[in-house]
Amino acid sequence: MAWTEKRKQRAVEAANWFISAAEKRTLRQLAKHFSMTRRQAFRLIQDVRRVTRDSPYNLTCSPSAPRKPWLYWITAVREEDGQRRRFSLGHVLTRFGTELDMNESFVAASKGTTREGKVARAFKAHIAAAVAELEIVD
Repeated sequence: MAWTEKRKQRAVEAANWFISAAEKRTLRQLAKHFSMTRRQAFRLIQDVRRVTRDSPYNLTCSPSAPRKPWLYWITAVREEDGQRRRFSLGHVLTRFGTELDMNESFVAASKGTTREGKVARAFKAHIAAAVAELEIVD
């Protein structure tokens, strides 16, 4: 979907809706407030992250409880608590490892001469380098 002025404006409206909230909100509440489907609401979440990317704010989410809806809220990046940052960093590190493992199957299933094979091999090389560097830091 193209990034239009209308779509950007709706993302700004949603960001302001999150900022004005006294409590954390769910995806279902977002969908209901903006009269949209769950899928559209999820896309709007991504759009809010896009419009807040260069601001001092961040759309944060976390599970409310096991098997319960995730909660979303806007935080000032510099005010975000250390526990959330540690969780996020751990999540990113795990994700890199998972991506590297998954990419192995792409490499094995493709020829190195095709576009797909070249992309898979380049992706693997970059992720492997990042994982190696992060393991040194860790």
